[in-house]
Amino acid sequence: MWFCLVRDKARWAGLLAICAILWWPRVTPPDIWIDPEGGNAAIRASAGAHVMRERVRQYGLEQWREHYGLRSQAISARDADYICKGYGCTPKSEAAMKVGFWFRNKPPKPERLTELCQISDLVILRSPVGDWLDECAGVNRISAVDFRTLGAIELTRQTDTQKGWEIKAAQPLRGHRYWSSPSQAEGDAAY
Repeated sequence: MWFCLVRDKARWAGLLAICAILWWPRVTPPDIWIDPEGGNAAIRASAGAHVMRERVRQYGLEQWREHYGLRSQAISARDADYICKGYGCTPKSEAAMKVGFWFRNKPPKPERLTELCQISDLVILRSPVGDWLDECAGVNRISAVDFRTLGAIELTRQTDTQKGWEIKAAQPLRGHRYWSSPSQAEGDAAY
């Protein structure tokens, strides 16, 4: 439209502006999004992002997908990389990201936690964690205490290390507001 309306040398300035917009570097979306309470998560794949739990806490997920321009994938995309039963999802051995998920408010039984830790580099738990098992000693975790202080979390796998993650949390970006930050009176000290 710019070319039709403008006849002078300014026409070429418009062409430069259009080229700059088209080839402007885009932000790479994070690999994993986790709900502010740990109730749901989504994993980015080459064709879009697939959700770990359908029909659970979808609003934040939709906002995240829209922000990064990711398309929704079918639940079969999740099933290709994860075994989900009950409230937990365990990565398969061929999964690109070895992240285990526990979406229940109650802590998992020791057998289930061991199962999550055996194949995962990172375990994300909605529940508070008491004693971390010896079998899980080399596995990092994000639990209910972290969600209370950090809010929604975006994880990006670092390319220079095999097990490193870059964490971008929503709550610290908001600033300190008395109505949005957790208080000790709510029981955070009990975790």
